[in-house]
Amino acid sequence: MATDVAASGNACVDISTRVLQERNDELRALAARCARSFTRDRDAYVQDTLRYALGCCYSFVLQAELLAHLGYEKSTSTIKDSNNRRNGFIQKKVRSSLGTLDIMVPRDRDGSFNPIAIRKHSRAIASTESRVLSMFAHIMSEEEIKRCVHSLYSLELGSEGIAIVTESILQEIAEQNSRKLQERYAFVLLSRLDFPVFLSCEAVHNTATDANSEAHSASRSACVAGVTSVTSFGSGSGSNFGAGAGAGSESIMMSLYVVQGIDENGGREILDLRMQPKASLTNTAVLGLSHMQANVAINAVGLLQRLKQRGVQDIVVVATSGDSLHLQESEAQSVFAHTTLL
Repeated sequence: MATDVAASGNACVDISTRVLQERNDELRALAARCARSFTRDRDAYVQDTLRYALGCCYSFVLQAELLAHLGYEKSTSTIKDSNNRRNGFIQKKVRSSLGTLDIMVPRDRDGSFNPIAIRKHSRAIASTESRVLSMFAHIMSEEEIKRCVHSLYSLELGSEGIAIVTESILQEIAEQNSRKLQERYAFVLLSRLDFPVFLSCEAVHNTATDANSEAHSASRSACVAGVTSVTSFGSGSGSNFGAGAGAGSESIMMSLYVVQGIDENGGREILDLRMQPKASLTNTAVLGLSHMQANVAINAVGLLQRLKQRGVQDIVVVATSGDSLHLQESEAQSVFAHTTLL
């Protein structure tokens, strides 16, 4: 009997090993397909990644708007003030500086929800995209995010609605920043793009001459969140990001870092999204940034280490794109021992 039990146990081990091997083979095959897609047209792959990241940011904002409109969370058990309810989503195509975005716009049952960040009959979002992206890219403090939300909605939402939108966005940012990631990814792309942000001369003047006033604080936030535009975004695309720069504007170079992962099932995730000035700034007040925000170093190894801290244990293939985002395979393997650098 003991021999039979041992044999049965060995059979279970063999089956488990075979299943694991097959799973590993599937993961490597998926990684190879992703790598081929990336190498065929790197610019197109990166642009698609950026469009997806921007679309995710807008999805979060629109859901926060719907929460303010309805006045209650999706899963709440409290008594509702009206019979209006969430009613799924509708896909909408809008033009952005990065190309056409597919946005999932939430709907309500009675059709009274009129989104502001992407209006019902609008097909372009250039006037708000720089502010929306900045909120989710770890370039703003909590107070700056609050001022940014106020600048977006102050003319159309009351104080209660603005407070709901702000709280919802801050909660989403905190959750995205701390959420546990999956253990294994087939393919991870680390991308960096550099672009100029144009600051209005009025905002720059205010920050330079009124450093101790409340107006100074608001104008700083306007620089990074409202009175900014980004041009030549992407690799040779010649597209414009945000509204056009006004006459006499000053500019500063910024870097956007996007980390995208393809999981074991082929699902796509934005794992990290960060923005910072391209070079260390001596006058951080111009952008309304703390010294730490302006001068913290972001590099490829640091981005990988952050993924590991959030629960990732294995990446089959890592790729990088963007000037100065350098990574050696030995550096990647110092974080994920079995990864291959494309």
